[in-house]
Amino acid sequence: YGDTSSAYWIQSFLDPRLFPHDALTALIKSHMTAFTIERAWVWPTGIFMQIHPYTAGLKVLSVILFVCSVFMIKRLARVSGAVSISTAVAALFAVLFLSMDTFYGIPRIYGIVVMLGFILALQQQRFLLLAPIIAAAFLVYPSISVCLSAAAAAAPLFYRGSFDKKRIALYAASLLAAALFILAARPHSIFMSDL
Repeated sequence: YGDTSSAYWIQSFLDPRLFPHDALTALIKSHMTAFTIERAWVWPTGIFMQIHPYTAGLKVLSVILFVCSVFMIKRLARVSGAVSISTAVAALFAVLFLSMDTFYGIPRIYGIVVMLGFILALQQQRFLLLAPIIAAAFLVYPSISVCLSAAAAAAPLFYRGSFDKKRIALYAASLLAAALFILAARPHSIFMSDL
């Protein structure tokens, strides 16, 4: 996984003496500016990497985000009408999540929280939250922003009764604003600028 490589190059920002001749670290440092979008997840990850050993810090960060995800899954199950099995659904998610060894999947771990937030907002028909969530997804885990954008574009088809002309116009404007933000931010990305 490419995102697990961040476990070592983020450390070079904390201690410039680390990996002085590493090609990936040199590439990332040469492209990291004050406005690079990857800073949205590099900075909080770097805080937890200051814990010694850094692997313990990454586990603490992952556990915090994992617990947030479990509560979001439980909330999603309750909102979906599965109140009686919401704890079982959250437990199943916990087992699957922990079995995938995602503790070092930075920034993937941020992506799951953003994706679950999107699903919750969609399930609760809070459509105007979808565009800011898509923009946040681009900042922390760009690949899921594509999937979330497609889901947001299809939402009016599945929730026809919730969209009148005024609401669809406002919704379309919010999605357009998110798209413009992503297009403006993309050149400031280390990993997405050449796409």
